[in-house]
Amino acid sequence: MPKKADLQNFKKRIVNSKDDNIVITSGSVVIDIEKCSKIAKLIPMAAELVFRTRGHHFITELTDEYKQAYNNILKACLASDIVGYFPSNYLFHKLAHFVSVSRAYDVIQAEVNSDYTEVPRAIQIRAGATPAGTAVICSSVAVLDQMKNKFWWKELYKLCKKDIDRVVEMNRKIKQNPKKWHINNVAYRSPRLTPTELVELENARVSASSLAPIVQAYITATVDSSRGTAKSSLVGIKAISKYAQTDAGLLRAMTSFFMRSFTLAGKADNLTDLLGRMSGKNAELSEDDLD
Repeated sequence: MPKKADLQNFKKRIVNSKDDNIVITSGSVVIDIEKCSKIAKLIPMAAELVFRTRGHHFITELTDEYKQAYNNILKACLASDIVGYFPSNYLFHKLAHFVSVSRAYDVIQAEVNSDYTEVPRAIQIRAGATPAGTAVICSSVAVLDQMKNKFWWKELYKLCKKDIDRVVEMNRKIKQNPKKWHINNVAYRSPRLTPTELVELENARVSASSLAPIVQAYITATVDSSRGTAKSSLVGIKAISKYAQTDAGLLRAMTSFFMRSFTLAGKADNLTDLLGRMSGKNAELSEDDLD
C-alpha cells in the first residue's frame, strides 16, 4: 500500500501538472494520465459497440475473441495502446458498467456526422452497427440491395418475393429502432418484445435463412470476380455463411450461376435467356446445368 504522504504528493502533482502525458509513480502505483484519459473517453463507447453486436460486454471464456473485437475498434481510434493497461475483464467489463449501453448508444448517435465532436470517426462510422440477433437479416438486405441493379433481379424477386419482402420489412424496423430489436433490449431500456413481435422477428430469420444460399452465393461470386481489381464491399459480410450451408447444392449452383452471369450479362436479356445460354438449352435452374 502507498504511504499517506505518497498519496498526498500524488494528488498534488496531478492538480499542479501542466503535462498532459505525465506518468506518475507513487510507491507501487504507476498511472499514465494520457492512457487513463483515453480509457475514460473511449471504453464506454467501444463497450457499447461490442455489446450491440455480440450481446455481451465481455465473456471471460472468450477472452481472445473479445480482446480482438475491442482491439479492432481501438486500433481504428489510434488507441490500441490502452489494451492491456488493465486486466481484460476489468478494462472491458467492469469499467464500462458505470455508463449504461443505452446512454453510450445515445452519445454515439448524437455525434454522428457532427462537425463539432471529439468522438473519433472510427466510432462514428460504426454507429449503424447491427444489433445482436439480427445480423443475418440486416446483412441479407445489404446484399439484396446490391442485386437490384442486375438485369435478372426482377425474375429472382418473383421467385423469392415472400422471403425478400419479409426480411426487407424487418430490416426497416430494425434500422428505425435498433435498441428495440437487440437480443438483450432491456439493457437498452426498451420494453421486451411482444409475442407478436417475437414471431415477426423469428419469421424474418427463417426467411433470411431460406435466402442465405442465394445471398452467400452472390457474395462469393462478387468477391471472387473482383480479385485483383477493386475490393468488393461485400468482403466483410460474415453473418450469412453458416446459414447458407443448410442447402449446399443450391449454394454451389447459385455461385456458379452468378459467376457466369458476370461474363454473359451482356449477351442475355433476362434470367431465362441467361440460363439457356449457360446450359446450352432453355431449362430450369438446376445444379447439373450450372456445375
